[in-house]
Amino acid sequence: MKLSFQYNRFLHGVIYKEVKAIKKPLYVFDGKFVFRPAGLSMESLKQLLKHLDLDYPREDEKVLSMTKLDTKQMGDHIEWMIKLLAENKLTFPHIDLEWSRLMRDIK
Repeated sequence: MKLSFQYNRFLHGVIYKEVKAIKKPLYVFDGKFVFRPAGLSMESLKQLLKHLDLDYPREDEKVLSMTKLDTKQMGDHIEWMIKLLAENKLTFPHIDLEWSRLMRDIK
């Protein structure tokens, strides 16, 4: 199943854009690999994140193109990015906004 236009737009217009805006270094693999998302081109960032996500779908040891992923596989990749940020004591701004809204609504 191909990713929907809306899902693809969310992925590229929100998720990758917010990761790219991070200026501080991100640590992966218990600090064995460090990179600064803001210093990379968008395409380089996408490729790097695919390679760093050890559960990202691969074929013959090559990461698959996003065009070959279904929504579940891409959702798993987004969850991995959320975890990566959490391990670096960061969260996506859209998640912070949603938590704020939920906390305001329950009061």
